[in-house]
Amino acid sequence: MAYVDSYRSRNRPAVIAVVAAFHLAAGYALVTGLAASIVPDIKERFTSVFVPMDPPKPPPPAPQPSAKPDDTVVTVTKTPFAMPSAAPTFTPGPVATTPAAGDGVDIVAFPSPTPTFPPPAPRFMPKAATPLGNPARWVSPDDYPPGELRRGHEGITRFRLTIGSDGRVTNCAVTSSSGWPLLDAAACAKLSARGKFKPATDETGEVVAGTYANAILWDIPEE
Repeated sequence: MAYVDSYRSRNRPAVIAVVAAFHLAAGYALVTGLAASIVPDIKERFTSVFVPMDPPKPPPPAPQPSAKPDDTVVTVTKTPFAMPSAAPTFTPGPVATTPAAGDGVDIVAFPSPTPTFPPPAPRFMPKAATPLGNPARWVSPDDYPPGELRRGHEGITRFRLTIGSDGRVTNCAVTSSSGWPLLDAAACAKLSARGKFKPATDETGEVVAGTYANAILWDIPEE
């Protein structure tokens, strides 16, 4: 152990010198070799990063849609307004004159039309004469004329009665005969004697004469 320690102590400076030289040589070789390989690569990278680029070009304009075959193209043109060659002229016509007195012309003055107005609405609604009671009872089978009954005459007598303002029958007219004068006469006689009416009224509400129309059936009853 003592030999080894003395040997190491004696050769320590030389070993340090050799190691230092080795490190210098290795460092030189490393620096020169790596610089030759790394520097171009770094330069290329930095060059590729920092190379100025051209400004971007604007995009091409979008293509405009072309007219379809079925599209209709309308061309609008202005038509010049034709100016008149000369201003229109107005020729006055003859002026009417009023004939003076003594010219032999008769002047007739026409009266202005008088306005007409519709009649006022009536205050009351006119009403016809109405029977008092049942008119069917004014002539009964007992009133059948005996001679017409024996002969078997039948028919319908149509009549019109005139009613006075007091409601009584003032006249009887046969509008359609039964075909037998005695039957028609019997009908008017019984109606004039037995008929009672509410008199008619006009538009003022006053009682007036009126009329009433109906018919009587002359029918022989079966025994």
